Amino acid sequence: MPRPKKPNALKVLSGSRRIDKHPSIAMPLVDEVPPPPAWLPNEHAAQEFERLAKILKANGLLNEANASPLAVVAATFGCIVATYERGEIPTAAMISQYRAGCGDFGLTPATQIRIPAPILKTENKFSKFNRDFDK
Repeated sequence: MPRPKKPNALKVLSGSRRIDKHPSIAMPLVDEVPPPPAWLPNEHAAQEFERLAKILKANGLLNEANASPLAVVAATFGCIVATYERGEIPTAAMISQYRAGCGDFGLTPATQIRIPAPILKTENKFSKFNRDFDK
């Protein structure tokens, strides 16, 4: 049985994380939740956009680049709700598209483990002592 894969957080701590194997692009986060786009199909979609945007912003995952894909997920949700309101059953393609979109943002329990938690910078509580231990 092979050894289990070492988590990225431990690789960072031990200094063995390779940038070429785990590249990442630092996208600037939004300062406030953007308003829902005007092209969303109905009010349910706009409410879903606002709800998901608040969740993603609180977790440090909302930036300008992923606001449009989030709107597509919300629009799909709005179409699904409208289909149910008409008394019809949404197609498997609609449900699948919604689940895939939610998976891209780590909004389902199965996909939450694939989305890395943001590293929130906090103040070092020992920096006020300002000691030099290199001597």
